[in-house]
Amino acid sequence: VGGACLFNTPTPIKIMASNALAWGIAMSSITTMSVKSFQSMALFLMGLFACEFTSMFGPDTIHAQAAAPIVLMYQAAAPIVLMFTKRSIMGLAHIILPGVLLKLYREMDEFLHPEDMTYFQAGCISYAVGLAAWLGTNNFATGVACRSGFLFIIPALLGGTFLWAMGNHQLSRVWRFKIKEAHELQDVDVWQ
Repeated sequence: VGGACLFNTPTPIKIMASNALAWGIAMSSITTMSVKSFQSMALFLMGLFACEFTSMFGPDTIHAQAAAPIVLMYQAAAPIVLMFTKRSIMGLAHIILPGVLLKLYREMDEFLHPEDMTYFQAGCISYAVGLAAWLGTNNFATGVACRSGFLFIIPALLGGTFLWAMGNHQLSRVWRFKIKEAHELQDVDVWQ
């Protein structure tokens, strides 16, 4: 009965129901997924960025779109809202991967003790900048580049982290950070 009611309801209700389910799946995924090394996560994200960049701007390549269950959609609710005039989606790269990376930053903060601002805070700001750049481009521009959050969010997240690590003189420590070693060596600083 619920499926039949959802099927016959107007589009905004469908979008809200879909978003509620997707949000639950995304948050569950973030809490269950873990990365043990910043280096492995950074290399994974760089690889995804390279694949996306090549498929968008490279020579004629096969570009397959994967349908994922974790998709948030948005659409303008009223004509007053000019920014979100197109229907757009946010998926794995926009929600889960940044969430997993931010979870790793929380661990890094416990052991690297950055000054002024934590890596988690710097990561949240970087994520917001990348997301805003993608949403703005996605809503105001046309073309291939505006479709991919990978092209905005991943460079913002990693670039912000590398810049903050350089400012804290911890770039090599961040690059080599591993959770297992950090927990085993809580009181011993082997990176200096």
